[in-house]
This record gives sequence, structure tokens and C-alpha cells, in this order.
Amino acid sequence: MILYNQKHAIQRMNTLAKEEKDFIFIINYKGDGAYVEETSAVNTHELLYAFPTMSNVPTDETYSKVPVEWHTQPLSREEYEREITLVKRREREGDSYLANLTCKVPIQTNLSLHDIFMRSKALYRCWMKEKFVCFSPEIFVRITEQGEISSYPMKGTIDATRPNAEKELMDNKKEAAEHATIVDLIRNDLSMIADHVRVKRYRYVDHLTTNKGEILQTSSEITGQLPTDYRENIGTLLFRLLPAGSITGAPKPRTVEIIHEAEGYERGFYTGVMGCYSKGCLDSAVMIRFIDTDDAGHFFYKAGGGITAQSNNDDEYKEVIERFMCQFIETIRVKDGRIFNLTYHEERMNRTRKEVWGKTDWLKITDVWSPEELPLECSKLRFVYDEAGIHDLTCTPYTCKKILSLRLVYDNNITYPYKSVDRSMLNELKKQQGDCDEILIIRDNHLTDTSYTNVALYDGQQWFTPSTPLLPGTMRQSLLDKGILQEHEILVSDIPQYQQISLFNAMMELGEVVLPVKNIL
Repeated sequence: MILYNQKHAIQRMNTLAKEEKDFIFIINYKGDGAYVEETSAVNTHELLYAFPTMSNVPTDETYSKVPVEWHTQPLSREEYEREITLVKRREREGDSYLANLTCKVPIQTNLSLHDIFMRSKALYRCWMKEKFVCFSPEIFVRITEQGEISSYPMKGTIDATRPNAEKELMDNKKEAAEHATIVDLIRNDLSMIADHVRVKRYRYVDHLTTNKGEILQTSSEITGQLPTDYRENIGTLLFRLLPAGSITGAPKPRTVEIIHEAEGYERGFYTGVMGCYSKGCLDSAVMIRFIDTDDAGHFFYKAGGGITAQSNNDDEYKEVIERFMCQFIETIRVKDGRIFNLTYHEERMNRTRKEVWGKTDWLKITDVWSPEELPLECSKLRFVYDEAGIHDLTCTPYTCKKILSLRLVYDNNITYPYKSVDRSMLNELKKQQGDCDEILIIRDNHLTDTSYTNVALYDGQQWFTPSTPLLPGTMRQSLLDKGILQEHEILVSDIPQYQQISLFNAMMELGEVVLPVKNIL
């Protein structure tokens, strides 16, 4: 695989475009190493890409489907303190007013880079053999046949499951200030190569699926008009925009120097750009959500965030750590001032911590939430937990969803053994819901769960729950222990033998949501 320096990469991109040949490009952060190749010449054994307008992933491409092992070793609080303090000092001295500070974290996993590529879901994906895998949601620039160039800077995120998440994100002054800075930077960058540059849409909310779960992210749309000869100068124009403003800061030249001083490692292809060109149209992405490997075969996940002089060090450290750490959740029914099935929730939480991280210390929910604080009305107590413990507790009023129909969806590879914040596999199946209210997931011809509940079927005398659930729910185990439910192997072909199906979970009791089996479509 040939990597070109900046001069030769520009020449090759300009030449291929002038000759009206389709090509892809992958450019590293510094812009001094670039892969540029005609799409017809790309070796799928060395490089796979899946972009919105172009992909070379074979339909029969295979990958390991073993249960995922995933462990990270985040940087220490002391190490991050040194880096962020240096950046903030430079900002207070007036050298920068926004810097995107990144770090790399070792990963231990049983997956290969190719496995990760095939399992990942993102707008832009790329795998380079023995180098890296990238699954990015962030557009860099897009160019139409008419020469209109657009950029969509993304800055500001929040966990989508948080109560009033969108309002909290939009009201966050720090996130708003960072977003305004990046929009101004990108607008100035586009003005170097285009005319009539304007902010077409400002700070709208996108809903994204990540490997850690659902997030909300604010974006803006900036457009401009390229000169008429843009095609034969496509490489020249693109390289003038590098490195991307969203992953550097402002002012760009001095900020690049500052973050290099603070980070203490080479980004490589991380935060570079990748994309494709065809018939005057260009589509590209910033290479975030990125894993690469060193010469010894060790994997590293790389991530970062915007730092200003007003940034709170504790908040920034928490944010960067949460990007790496595997997180799980518990949702618990609260009514009349008491917690339902408390013992079952604590057992599941502590069992998960032991199996995932080897933790044997016993966490108690009552240590972080006093009974005196519990509401009388039916509410959902929710918290996140990880290797470090319990955090992000919320308690909000709960109303049961109305479910009148179920769509059967089939996936023999679906797995969800722990109640994780990462629901990406479930969300992908939800897209097949159609005009039904919910899905019923079939694995290897066996009934499992809906996207958010266990199920039980009634034969006129007894309730039976499938012996093959995706997630062993706390309510399910409680009902089994009381003898109210019986486990049974239930195939798709067995459904007509039953009269009714009930959906239930920690928040919904058995019999609360019931529909006839004829409504399973």
C-alpha cells in the first residue's frame, strides 16, 4: 500500500479528478501521509470502506461472531491534569481560546480490527489492514456537481437517555461557546477556497448511535461556492482546509502547536480525513471514533474533547473517561416510597461488575439513594454504573407505553447479556419495526425479548417465558422464583399454541401490557 507525501497526494488527486476517474483518499492528521487510489484498484484484502455514496465491502464478507471481550485502561487523573493544565495555561496567555485535546487508551479485546469494522455502525467506516479502524459520524466537507461545498461541524454531546437531554444540551453555555467558536473557524476556513460562504443552519440536534449508546449532538451547516475549475484542483483545495478545525481549535496554527505539546503522542491517521470522489462530487469525514495498533499488536482507542480556559478539570476528565469505559445501567420501579425488587437489581449489578471487571466489592443502591428521597408516584429510578461505581442517578415519573402490535424480526447473531448503555444492536433491529408498536426478536428460531422487555405467553392456564432471553431481567427472575412464571423453549412455530403475550420488565408488571398472539406479525 503506497502512502504519498502532501505534494504527491495533491498532484494525484488533481490528476485523477481531471481524468474523471473515481478515487478514495485517506489523509493523516499532519497531512504528510496520504493513501489515494482509484476505486477500481483498491485491494479489499488491504482496505475496506463504507461511505454514504460508495462502498467496497463484499456482501459475503465474514467476521468473528464470538461474544465480545472489551477492557480499557484509561489515563490517570494525574496524567490528564498535567495535559489539561498546560492547555489552559496557554489559553490564559492568549495563545488559544479553544483546543481539542485528545488522548489514547490501551484496549484489550478478543476482536481483530477487521471484526470491529464489520460489527460497527456509523455514517463513515474504514479499515486499513494492520493499521486502524474508524467508524466516524462526522462529515468533513461535501462537494456537489455544481461546486457547492458544505461542512457540518459537530461540537457538543450528551447521553440521549438523560431526562430533558436536548434542553440540557442546548442550554449548556460551555457547549454553546465551543460550538460558536468552531462554526466561526470553519466558516473562515471555507472562505479561503469558496465564495458566498454562509451559515445555512446553526446548532441543530442530531441523534447518533455510538458503541456506548445513544447520544445527542449539536451540528451546524456551512455552505459556499467553489470556483468553476474546482475539479482539476480538488486536491489543492482539500489540503488547504487541513487539519480539520473541529479537531484542532482556534486560532488553528498556534493551537496545533499547543495540543502537540500537551498530548505527547503522534495522532497518525486519527483526526485525519477520509472520503471519496466521483464525477465532480466529493464526500469526506473527520476520522474520529478511531482504533489503531502499534508494531507490537497492541490496540489503542483515541478520543478527545474541547478545552477552554473556563473548562472544569473534573468535568473534562469525567467526560473523556466516559468515552472509554464500558457502562451499564439499572432501571428500577419506585412507588409509594419504596424500591421494587431491590435485591434482584443489586445482585445483577454486582454480578455484572464481577464478570466484566473482576470486582468483588458489593455495591448497595441504598448507599447512594436514601429511602426518604423516594417519590410516592410511580417513577423510574435510573443510574449508570461502571468499574468505578454508581453515578448519574435520576428519578422521573413513569408512564407505561401502549403496545398493540409486535413485528417479528430475525437475527441469529444478536447478543445483549448485560443491561448496557450500548443498545446499538437492538436499535438496528428496531428499524425493521414498520407500522407495528414494537419488535419481537427471534434468534435461531427461538423467541427471545422485545427491544426493551422480556415476554411471557399464556396458554389458557399458565404463563410461560422463553428459556432463551437476550437479557435475564430482574422482574423475570422474581416471577420465576415465585412460581408465577415457568421457563419453556418457545419456537416461532409454537406461537399459535398460545392465546396471549405479555410484555414485562422492571417497570412493567406481568399482565400490565397484554395483547393477543394474532397481533404478532
